[in-house]
Amino acid sequence: MTPLLLATEAAPASAPLSRVRRFLLQWGIWSAIAVFFASQAVAMVMAMVPRTSLNLYVVWQRQLLFNFVCYYLWWALTPLILKLDRRWRLEGAGWARGAWAHGIASIVLGTAHLPVSQLIFKLIYNPLAGWERFMPGLWPLFRDNIHLNILSYWAIIGVYYVLDYHHRWREREVRAAELERALSEAQLQALKMQLHPHFLFNALNSIAALMHTDVDAADTMLVRLSDLLRRALDQAGAQEVTLGQELDFLRPYLEIEKIRFQERLSVEFAVPAELLNVRVPNLILQPLVENAIRHGIAARTAAGRIAVSATRTGDTLNLEVRDNGRGLRGAEAPVDGIGLSNTRARLERLYGAAQSFGLVNLPEGGLAARISLPLRLAPAG
Repeated sequence: MTPLLLATEAAPASAPLSRVRRFLLQWGIWSAIAVFFASQAVAMVMAMVPRTSLNLYVVWQRQLLFNFVCYYLWWALTPLILKLDRRWRLEGAGWARGAWAHGIASIVLGTAHLPVSQLIFKLIYNPLAGWERFMPGLWPLFRDNIHLNILSYWAIIGVYYVLDYHHRWREREVRAAELERALSEAQLQALKMQLHPHFLFNALNSIAALMHTDVDAADTMLVRLSDLLRRALDQAGAQEVTLGQELDFLRPYLEIEKIRFQERLSVEFAVPAELLNVRVPNLILQPLVENAIRHGIAARTAAGRIAVSATRTGDTLNLEVRDNGRGLRGAEAPVDGIGLSNTRARLERLYGAAQSFGLVNLPEGGLAARISLPLRLAPAG
């Protein structure tokens, strides 16, 4: 991996715009460094030379050109430095050998950089005069700049390692997030698959009970069950569906239960049309309705009532399944069966702390299962 700010090697052919942006970013950073050190050099000249004998235009011109040459040359040397680092890394068991290699390379490249940069500057600024002072001027240039050049080499290495470690840290974060998401999806799928056999067992048990007393009703229940299984297969790969689709799945199930309980069961729906396109967990209402029927209606001799409703509070969707059964008596704690425990686990996996689920006694008698979750619209189509 070559960091964005340092690399000058070609990017993949599929990302020409990325290459342009990378080049412009590198150019901007190295240019800013050159301007910074040029301004420092101008300030030093102004402090040492009287203002009356100072031509600021010439001073700025020379210092900007010289520093641009110096730091653009370091920019050109960066791929070589990074190639050396790939050969001698400053980490792991070979860090000491890498330190020696980079120490020697910093001296060699820092020394070679000075005459090359001076030569380029001379060829650009004044190629026709002053060559007799070129060689004698190298020693003062070396004396005054070799330490800065060695530091420049190590600064490139240091920035590279910072960016490299940050990149690797981000990659580990992304991999960890992907693994966590994959695990959550697998767990959600396993939880959902527990519900299908549970529901299927109860439905077939009801059909078997009717086969000897009401064949027509049993036949109708089989048709409804076939419709339910078809819908379940159509949505098997989805963790979320629209509320309208969830109600379409719930109605055939309730038709099966109404055949079973006949006049002892009535069902009411109170769902505004504008909420039918809101996303909800797949198969979230059926276990709540099943729990209400088993514990609230089946134990009653009088007529039972199930009410399914949906409301909106700001950015929160509220779902409720209530019955007029006996509710929770006294200090009795709700006992989660497969349906309720899976409902709770799925909500936690899908929405974390942004959801809530609970069973509460109603003042008029009966029990309500209430779910709150983030309100999110399904995409069009």
